[in-house]
Amino acid sequence: MKRKPRDRPLPPRWADRLLESFCAPHLLEEMQGDLHERFYRRVPTVGEGRARWYYAWEVLGFLRPFVLKRDSKLYPKPKPNALLRNYFTIALRNLWRNKVYGLINIAGLATGMAVSILILLFVAHEFTFDRFHTQSSRIYRVFARLDYGGNPMQMTGMSAQFGPTMKRANPGVVNFVRTREPRRVVVKSDRRHRFFEGKFLFADGTLFSVFSFNLLRGDRSRALNSPLTVVLTERMAQRYFGNEDPIGKTIAYDNQYAFVVTGIAQNPPSNSTIDFDFVGSFSSLATVERGERGIIADDDGIPYTQTHVGAGSYVTYLLLNSPASVSKVERTIPRLVKQSGREADQAQFILDPLLKIHLGHNFGDVSNSKYLYIFLGVALSILVLALINYMSLATARSTQRAKEVGVRKVMGANRWDLATQFYGESVVTSLLAFGLALVLVQGMRPVFYNLLRLRIDADFLYHPVSLLALLGLFLFSGLVAGSYPALLLSRFSPVEVLKGGAGFGKLGAAGREAWVRRAFTVFQFTLSVGLIICSLVVQKQMDHIRNRKLGFNKEQVMMVPLDASMERSYGALKNDIRRQTGITSVAATSSSLFEGYNMYFTKTPQTKEDVAISFMKVDEHYLTTLEVEWKTKPEQMERLYAGNSIVINEAAVKKLKISGPPVGQKLDLGEASEIVGVVKDFNFTPQHQEVEALVLTVVKDTVRMAGGFLLVRLDPEADLPRKIAVIEQLYQRYQPERPFEYSFLDDSFDALYKAEDRLAKMFAAFTGFAVFIACLGLFGLVTFTAETRTKEIGIRKVLGASVSAIVSLLSKDFIKLVMIANVLAWPLAYYAMSRWLENFAYRISMGWWEFALAGGLALVIALLTVGFQAIKAAVANPVKSLRTE
Repeated sequence: MKRKPRDRPLPPRWADRLLESFCAPHLLEEMQGDLHERFYRRVPTVGEGRARWYYAWEVLGFLRPFVLKRDSKLYPKPKPNALLRNYFTIALRNLWRNKVYGLINIAGLATGMAVSILILLFVAHEFTFDRFHTQSSRIYRVFARLDYGGNPMQMTGMSAQFGPTMKRANPGVVNFVRTREPRRVVVKSDRRHRFFEGKFLFADGTLFSVFSFNLLRGDRSRALNSPLTVVLTERMAQRYFGNEDPIGKTIAYDNQYAFVVTGIAQNPPSNSTIDFDFVGSFSSLATVERGERGIIADDDGIPYTQTHVGAGSYVTYLLLNSPASVSKVERTIPRLVKQSGREADQAQFILDPLLKIHLGHNFGDVSNSKYLYIFLGVALSILVLALINYMSLATARSTQRAKEVGVRKVMGANRWDLATQFYGESVVTSLLAFGLALVLVQGMRPVFYNLLRLRIDADFLYHPVSLLALLGLFLFSGLVAGSYPALLLSRFSPVEVLKGGAGFGKLGAAGREAWVRRAFTVFQFTLSVGLIICSLVVQKQMDHIRNRKLGFNKEQVMMVPLDASMERSYGALKNDIRRQTGITSVAATSSSLFEGYNMYFTKTPQTKEDVAISFMKVDEHYLTTLEVEWKTKPEQMERLYAGNSIVINEAAVKKLKISGPPVGQKLDLGEASEIVGVVKDFNFTPQHQEVEALVLTVVKDTVRMAGGFLLVRLDPEADLPRKIAVIEQLYQRYQPERPFEYSFLDDSFDALYKAEDRLAKMFAAFTGFAVFIACLGLFGLVTFTAETRTKEIGIRKVLGASVSAIVSLLSKDFIKLVMIANVLAWPLAYYAMSRWLENFAYRISMGWWEFALAGGLALVIALLTVGFQAIKAAVANPVKSLRTE
């Protein structure tokens, strides 16, 4: 019977059995696999018969003591602690022996970790907003959504009766808290302690039971029960009373009302939506609002204007018995609104979870989740750059550790032992880098917070979320950094290593692993070039916003806020300021530019459609002070000051759908108002959207305004500090009880783009870090390349090669990689920035120069990094290089 032919040649079976009989189990798989691999490589060259003889001979050659099976009692395995101590010692020795590479690895990892930690702290801070409240999952803020004439609007203010009515009508509502948003007022404890304060909150006494604000002194249930009582924070107690006991003492609110201090609260954490320095009792508003608005109050201290159920003036929070009650509570609101005499169809009332306010419906807040994810992406990218540096240098130097791996395998180490050792080395390096990163974080944190205008409590670094993020970052860095080197080095074949090979094929510049290092370098510079492009585009857009013609001149305009108590002195103060040298003009307005303007709801004069339109009251010098241009100037300027005359802008002409000349058309703004002029559009709102419709009521300079702002245009040649001091003296003449406060219009304009400015600064700073880390890696690789080619360089110099030729030899491969990185980075950066620019109504168009400049910068930086080490290798004495040959 014929034997069935084999599909492929096989090693001699008796030799395999012999090897299995004497070889130690932990070595068998590796050694047998290596022998089989060598057998199959020999068959095509020497034939199957000779290959089988070679196989048997090599098996007999392994009859050595270190290969034989051992008695576990005579040769016990080392204890885990001893192994760990051994790995740690080896890691430190390798770092000390290779100081340059150790320094590059630790510096790169520490920089990447430090930047990532700073960003993680910021992101964790934003995502943990309001989570310190023990009942946060059951607290909801009520807001109303309106659609007026196709204009969506949101209002967070509810009427004073909304909260109590909801609690009475809904068993699902456990409690409520009403708050009035803080306003800037003067607070005084005595003549030496008098300041403007912007965080004087009015709230129900339930504030300290619904929310988890810590009341250090005072009765939590009674502190805010009585009118004209107030709770101070620790910092305000120290500011106004020093080391004295403030309980029972009084502070003056707005120079009119004496509030008795009934409690001291711990300072609210920086990740709290409700922020305050003072909390006045809600019942105090019956007195305070009567003085502020001149309205009558009910017996229970609630103003008449807030007796209905619906939208109003107070932010209202509801504590529910369960999140499942939300839909049921929302369904009862329209019925309660209708029962109070209001139309329920005009607004949709929504319960917004407290935990989503900061990054969700808190419209107007510059901190939102979109930018947080961008920051997270930047942090991850920079950390990956640092980790790639470590892996790239570790694999590049792998040939120098090949014999070590071979000897360890022959001595009995298996692949898992070797992988554990190299992982341990990466963890040691990561641990050293992590310690250095924490030192860098402590030094960089104040600069980082100031740069990005952040307010984060110093102790947030020790918050459980922050500590968990730090631990995760350390573990991630250690595991990822050691993964590829451990897998690569543990694959070495001891047979080839000890015969003088690299371990598996060529592992040098032309080996199978070289492409990984090239890919790492390309990735690093792709990311660096992309960040440079993004940084240039963001900065260009911010410059476009700042320098674009707004339709008015914002430079050298000083804004001085005035309250209602200045009404009688309004004209006198304006005239006194106007007489000073260096003052170009003075105007008055009821609202600040860019924020605080009122809205009117009216109908288009011809089509009778509902529209919402912005409104400001200004005096006759307003347009000339801001240098706003006329589109259609009134034929007689006196018509401006008629009681029913208004001026609109070009956007209002479009929104009101006025066909024909707008002058002479009438609008219903509570009373019939006639359009007497049209001004050209000017940006009184942020440039994220186009110029909105605006109505201006212009009054004579002599007309008094209850509050508002003075706009003072200063001569550019005037001594600015001196002029500010003069204006302050004039202000104090009429308002000796109030601190002087001012701002400049261009600063208010810049504040509108805090999120974008934060993004621009972050891109600029972290682009620098990314480029630095990439250059560290490139420097390490070119240093290694120069070391491995030392003798080649020496021979080339002996044979007549010039310094420039050797520099070109060492540099050209790296420069090619940077060019490839440019090609990859350009389309990615273009797509990302195109999406970001869509957020602006007035945006730049990206030109080729941003991409060329970024590519050129990356190329120059790479040339400088590579060139330094290449020139150093090229000018070395070839005699020293060849001395060992």
